[in-house]
Amino acid sequence: MGVTAVGDRYVLEELRARGWTIGGEQSGHIIEASFNRTGDGIASALLTLEALRGRDLAERDAMHKLPQRLLNVPVRDRNAFAQAREVAAAIGLAERELAGRGRVLVRASGTEPLVRVMVEAPTSEEADAVCSRLAVLVERELA
Repeated sequence: MGVTAVGDRYVLEELRARGWTIGGEQSGHIIEASFNRTGDGIASALLTLEALRGRDLAERDAMHKLPQRLLNVPVRDRNAFAQAREVAAAIGLAERELAGRGRVLVRASGTEPLVRVMVEAPTSEEADAVCSRLAVLVERELA
């Protein structure tokens, strides 16, 4: 799994750099590079149906959605997030804790004075705990 900045163009750059053909974003944009170079909802739906090969999406082994927690933390200057070393270290620790079991995405909003903290984990309790811990740190360092 690779992580990029938000936006189809960054996902496409990473796909090309790694020689991969499929990537996407939390927003639902999925790029299948051998088919299209941008997110396309209809193409994504058709590719999902093709991948299921007649199985029902509700089947237990077809797809497993992890509990997710998202917090928007108001900050003075969203651009300061890029230099917040203690926050970056905490994000790295959280990513190592959830390696192979979940994911962490913390990013400055592109339009608002916010830092978005999103965590997916095997349980709601773990997602809440990790997300809250990161949000408190972001608030302490950047609010």
